Amino acid sequence: MSTPWAILFFIEDRYAGDPTNWFIPNTAAAEAMLRSAGFTLLAHPEREVYLCRRGQRPYATETPPAIA
Repeated sequence: MSTPWAILFFIEDRYAGDPTNWFIPNTAAAEAMLRSAGFTLLAHPEREVYLCRRGQRPYATETPPAIA
């Protein structure tokens, strides 16, 4: 299934018999997560392979607020 919007499928204890698999993102969701983590997508050569480079995160350049 290929959709232009991000979808996370919630899977509990069913995907590959691994109880740590909580969700499975579609392509749009995986790419959005990589971008939001600060990566630039260079290529998507195979179904579950993304070639990325560390990108710029201008919204994260501010210093964190001081804790009083």
